[in-house]
Amino acid sequence: MSGESSSAVGRPRRSARLRGKAGLCDENSGPQALTAPSAEPSPKRRKVNTARSPPKKNVLKEKGKRTCRRTLSMLPDMPLDILFEIFGHLHPLDILHLARTTKALRNVLMQRSAVSIWKQARKQIEDLPDCPPDLSEPQYARLLFDPHCHFCLTARVMTVLWACRARCCKSCMSEHVTESSSLYNLMSDFKKLPISKMVPMEFRNKPIFLKRDALALREQITAVGDDKEKLEEFGKTKVEEVQAIETHARAVAAWQDEQAERRGFELETIRYNRMRSIMSKLSELGYQVDLEKMSEDFKVEFEDHPLVKQPKELTARIWNNIREPMLAYMERVRADRLARERCQHMCLRIIFVKQLLDIFSLVCPPRTYLPSTADFCVMPEFKRSLMVPPEEPPPRGELLDAFACILELCARWRGETSARLLPLLPPPPGSAPGAAPLSRLGLATTFFRCKRCPAGWNAIGYPRVLAHECLTVRAAIDTGAATPEAHLHNALALTVGEQPWNRAGDRVAWHEEAHHAARRIVRAVGADPERATWEELDALDARVVCTACMHGDCVRVMTWRTAVKHALRSHSGAAAPKAKWVKLNEGDTEQVQDEEAEVVEAELEILGDWACMRCRSQRMKYDELMVHLIDDHTIDNPEEDEDYTLHLDSSTGPGEPMLEQHMPVSELTTPKVRRAAGLLPL
Repeated sequence: MSGESSSAVGRPRRSARLRGKAGLCDENSGPQALTAPSAEPSPKRRKVNTARSPPKKNVLKEKGKRTCRRTLSMLPDMPLDILFEIFGHLHPLDILHLARTTKALRNVLMQRSAVSIWKQARKQIEDLPDCPPDLSEPQYARLLFDPHCHFCLTARVMTVLWACRARCCKSCMSEHVTESSSLYNLMSDFKKLPISKMVPMEFRNKPIFLKRDALALREQITAVGDDKEKLEEFGKTKVEEVQAIETHARAVAAWQDEQAERRGFELETIRYNRMRSIMSKLSELGYQVDLEKMSEDFKVEFEDHPLVKQPKELTARIWNNIREPMLAYMERVRADRLARERCQHMCLRIIFVKQLLDIFSLVCPPRTYLPSTADFCVMPEFKRSLMVPPEEPPPRGELLDAFACILELCARWRGETSARLLPLLPPPPGSAPGAAPLSRLGLATTFFRCKRCPAGWNAIGYPRVLAHECLTVRAAIDTGAATPEAHLHNALALTVGEQPWNRAGDRVAWHEEAHHAARRIVRAVGADPERATWEELDALDARVVCTACMHGDCVRVMTWRTAVKHALRSHSGAAAPKAKWVKLNEGDTEQVQDEEAEVVEAELEILGDWACMRCRSQRMKYDELMVHLIDDHTIDNPEEDEDYTLHLDSSTGPGEPMLEQHMPVSELTTPKVRRAAGLLPL
């Protein structure tokens, strides 16, 4: 901003006191502010056109009366004691801005006699550490509050290197800041001095410093000369100065953290008050019941709503701007509430069904594939009772009658669900003309792809696909539900968080890549890909090595299941190398199995998915399962296969290793493996 404020005639009157103080000072010039007065050059006289111009129409009267613009042009004419009193009540950053408006104000505020203004303004900042001796008050104010980079003047820079006394943007970091390890390269001529303690260091994961500080130190040491005593005295003094700087830097950094925490609390309070004000407005418009009965999901969404979660006080103008979007949102909340209320009577009945199913699961053998609660509830035997209108008595007797044939219902569900998978399979190969359709599901080369699981982890065999949780995971409730069946599915989503197995038929597909990978692995272990089943491969319990992934003198040894996962993760895509499989001989297989036995239990506890046998809970990690058994079933010493078991949706079977085993080639005797490692001639 210009230091001049001119009128239509000429330069305004200046205070004689301020015109006498024309010495310029800079907030970057250090504690020694300039005090020597100098004559301010008088401005050139402006020429004024004295010719009378023809009168113009008063346009302002047509547009309305125009108010005079208020400026600071008269401020320098005020007495100094009044100016000092006014400025002392300002924020230090405001004083800094004032010092940059006019030369006259700058001359006043940058004089040493004006230090009381800066101190009084600084003391208004709560808990702020005092100005350090190595900075002037304007420098300290700039470092604290001016959000511009000290090197390129980029705005909104929040990174402050307190020990370096600089605010630095990201682009200037690489140019002006360097790591402490490079300090000795810059000061290689002064190795006898404690150089690392003579330069202020900032810690940002590692010690850093300003290059200019190191160069300035180099000049200072050079100026001292070769006198050993003077160098030692200089080094001692410099170390004390740096220690004082770093101590103050830690104090002001702690103050900054406290201010940020306090500001965060203030913003959170403003957000909370805004949310309460919006809720009050919505209650006045008839949405109080919807707010009180809002679901947990909608509560979280409401609190995080971009129009609600703003650190701004709700004013009448703001409410008028956000009123329509918030009303539209509340209509969604109301639709959700009504949908939940319409199926409330079904929710109570579904809970009763789940309690009966939990009892039934206690008598089932471990690792039995059962329908989910949602699958039971959509069976006609249960569905009729669940959809009885709420005004009629609860149909508990009919639900108990349905459980009389529960074993037949489970078998029927397995057959119908398996039949739904058959259309996903490719046409049967000509080498197995008489095979029954359902028998193809049990082949070791049959893999399905879950569309919700990440690539490389989505290959699922049969019958595991019947228990895969992604296929029964809860769908969002239908707020437009208008039929009893739609209300039933909403009730299932609300009570058990489930939907019937692959209800829409769009969550599972044929996994072509896993199928071909499994064919190569089955062939490598000596089995027939067209006939070998999962049970036969598990009974064979062979171990294979991928010779394409040999690193040094180690190889990766895998079960056939782990080998399929390895092929999908390491050899998937056109650019990936093709997997090469070699089956280990019996001696090597026994050796690997002995080593696996030492780690397989720990692997399963850490990586495996487990299920509680006391209730129909979802899969859990081992630690989570132990807490569940203690808290929900008061079982302090649970036993495997009695209280818990490996989940049917686990990617491996009981007692099988989940990870690849790394073995030194020198410990293996299989010729093909040793030949691939170069230990035998080709």
